[in-house]
Amino acid sequence: MFGFLKPSCSNRRTNHSAYKSYRQVYAAFCAHHRNRYGVLASALISYEAVFLYHLAIESGACSPPTANTPHCCRLRSDPTNRWNLDRELADFCSDFGLLLVQIKIEDDVRDSRSVVARTAQRLWKRKFGMAQQRLENVSPGLIKQINDLVDKHLSFESLNNTQNSNHRITNKHLGIREYAQPTADSFRLIFEGFGKLCEKRGGDTKEFGAIGEDVGRSILAGDCCMDFERDLERGEFNPLSNNEQKQDAISLSLQSLSRLGWACNDLAANNSISGIEKTSESVLSTVVASAFKRVSGLRDSIAAPAQKYTSLKKYAALKFGARGGFCDCDCGGCDCGGCDCGDCGGCDGGDCGGSEGCGMCDWCGDSDTTHINGCDCLYCGNTCENNSSTNKKKSKIKIENATLHEITQKSRGITVGPLNPTGVILIEGEEKPAKSMSGFIPDGTHVEVIKQDTFGLVVDRIRKS
Repeated sequence: MFGFLKPSCSNRRTNHSAYKSYRQVYAAFCAHHRNRYGVLASALISYEAVFLYHLAIESGACSPPTANTPHCCRLRSDPTNRWNLDRELADFCSDFGLLLVQIKIEDDVRDSRSVVARTAQRLWKRKFGMAQQRLENVSPGLIKQINDLVDKHLSFESLNNTQNSNHRITNKHLGIREYAQPTADSFRLIFEGFGKLCEKRGGDTKEFGAIGEDVGRSILAGDCCMDFERDLERGEFNPLSNNEQKQDAISLSLQSLSRLGWACNDLAANNSISGIEKTSESVLSTVVASAFKRVSGLRDSIAAPAQKYTSLKKYAALKFGARGGFCDCDCGGCDCGGCDCGDCGGCDGGDCGGSEGCGMCDWCGDSDTTHINGCDCLYCGNTCENNSSTNKKKSKIKIENATLHEITQKSRGITVGPLNPTGVILIEGEEKPAKSMSGFIPDGTHVEVIKQDTFGLVVDRIRKS
């Protein structure tokens, strides 16, 4: 929940203006959040809270950061609001972020009785209460509705649970869409409450509820698939019990992300003060596109053989859930502000597909685990064979000079699930977010690209001549 909606390392080069704007708002929000809840709160910032503030910017409710806004707060305080944030909107986002932290910690206490989680729960009890009260003041009745939905989510976990001989908890009757709905409804309520504040400032908020619902659904479905092996090892609940259900979870997450990305793209295009030129990709659609790519990369992890964790760090990753975050393996050494895996070997080739010195592993968000010259990621069971600094530089040169196939007008693909009108297509061996020009298009229909939009592909079904 804390690392799902954030930009990719590659966005620093491919869409620098959007990446720069994101980092500026993140730095400003970090300073504001620390002012509101103390220095320890800097370690508990939710990317979803930053996403929410960006939504206010792209709706026209507040101004984007100025050109000279720093990219990092460097733990500096913000007593005079030199970051030019809208204080009331930033307060709501900060309280929302702390509410997510509370829900996450309470979930950890229920699932594993973690000493760290129980300690944090006691230390932060008063501040959690403050965040709830402040949200309640803005949107009366919100906290009760959220608590009711959390209870509904927990009731799903206890419904028809069985424990097999391998001590694996499963649920035979609950589908991933039904299981994700309370989380989707919770995010919808939060985003609608935030929309009331933005509406007073002239923001275009009519889609906020639907955007929040897709945020919640995509996160929950994606996390269920990402955490499957960890939950299996710990004996914790997961609504997925086989590869077919994991595929369904990935598809649900991708469909939700496609709707979300197109909605954010349209929102920014309709508001001239978004801070991003209309011919460029919006900040939020850039973030959503990065999440889409990472979730799509999970397809390959399903088909891959089980990894052997031969080092203490790799064992800890599985045993204790020490996932360092997502990395697209093209950040040139992880000095990007967006990657926190801590173990990237400096591979710089997000588009090479593992064939020319990338080797991107499935836990990094891409598709291969061969690791020719690539990264030795936290979750990958393989290691780089030629991981010297010289080889890294050679690898970068190869990738930068490579001629890559580009998807052009009239390129053909096939729908993965329906387009209604947004969804997912498989084209050139990759899943891409797409929008239909002619309304509903069924699953498995052959389509052709009409044009490339800033978020994805605009397509139409292939007509018989």
